[in-house]
Amino acid sequence: MNTESVLPDGATAVAVRWHGVVDGLHDKLVYGWAIDAERPNSRVVVEVCLDDEPIACIIAGVARSDLIEGLTSLGAADVCHGFVADLGALPAHSAGVISARIANTTSPLAGHIRLRQPTLPPAAAVNSVVGDGGLRLHGWAL
Repeated sequence: MNTESVLPDGATAVAVRWHGVVDGLHDKLVYGWAIDAERPNSRVVVEVCLDDEPIACIIAGVARSDLIEGLTSLGAADVCHGFVADLGALPAHSAGVISARIANTTSPLAGHIRLRQPTLPPAAAVNSVVGDGGLRLHGWAL
């Protein structure tokens, strides 16, 4: 939600209430952070979306010491405004765009991640390896 105020010269300024970013994806875990500038010491609920459809809902309450300067400039008393969403329930062949927004609003967080269709793995090598029970292996590969 944005709030608008009138400046002395008659111009208007928009103050952004929600701040945050989708930082990245690793092993089906989506990382990011979110903060409410009007209530910087409360925790924000975030919806993670696939192609703008919610697939997860989490609280941004994970410590992010890498954001200490930015969070304190927004009035936060601590660094617990990060989130980690587990997308392990998504099928392996899922494709689309992962994004996030403040829950129950249309306020998106900056950043997104594009999931790509997995490519077929290379053909497996044909092989046979036999161990003699010790440290020696015998075999062949094609």
